[in-house]
Order: sequence, then C-alpha cells, then structure tokens
Amino acid sequence: MTEFLSCRPNLEVTDLAPAVAFLSDVLGFDVEVDEPEMGLVLLCRDSVGLALVRSATPGVNATTAAYIGVTASMTCTRGAKRCRCRSSPA
Repeated sequence: MTEFLSCRPNLEVTDLAPAVAFLSDVLGFDVEVDEPEMGLVLLCRDSVGLALVRSATPGVNATTAAYIGVTASMTCTRGAKRCRCRSSPA
C-alpha cells in the first residue's frame, strides 16, 4: 500500500521577501529553493513543506486551509525572532 510522506501547500503572496522572512525567522523554516525570476520559494521544516508563489492577485477561497501537526505548543511574541516551544499539558 502507498504511504503518503508529505504534502506541500502552495501559498500565493504578492511579495515573497516578507513571507519568507516570517516563515524562516519566526517559524524556523529553511529555504530549499529560491527562484526569484519564477516567483517561487520552497521552504521546509521537519516534514512540513511550503511553496510560496508570487502572484499579483493572490487568491484564497472559502475552503483554502492548511493544517500543520506539531509535537509541542508554540508561543510567539510580536517581533520575536523565533517562536518558543513549551510542552503541552498532559
């Protein structure tokens, strides 16, 4: 039987730089591929992948969603360079 190993949602943004900065500086994602001419950045963290795609008119419909499972809860403060993880209550 086939086992699904990952899912990489494509997220449309008007400006790649601030989105990449947030995902890497705050959430700890690493840039795997950066193709500015194509308007594409692929990022990953652990087994989660995200594709950022530059679009003049980013679209989100009523059913667009991405859920990322994590092993600890995270707390972020505005302007924080990284999120801090804390153990979830038992």
